[in-house]
Amino acid sequence: MANGHVVLLRSEAGRKLVNSKCKEAELDPGVLEQLIAVEMDQQGKLRKRGITEAFNEIFDSIEIGADE
Repeated sequence: MANGHVVLLRSEAGRKLVNSKCKEAELDPGVLEQLIAVEMDQQGKLRKRGITEAFNEIFDSIEIGADE
């Protein structure tokens, strides 16, 4: 994950806060990690080709998982 790149995730307190907010939003922290990873892969690119599709794949996996 991008723990080293996302300042909030570098500390135990920051990770606890993120996990708490994810729980409030009923969002699996793993999903947030996937979204951050996609964004991190796009850093420095002028065009973020494929980012929408990558996000959609992640969001689609949530919907599929919710139906099971």
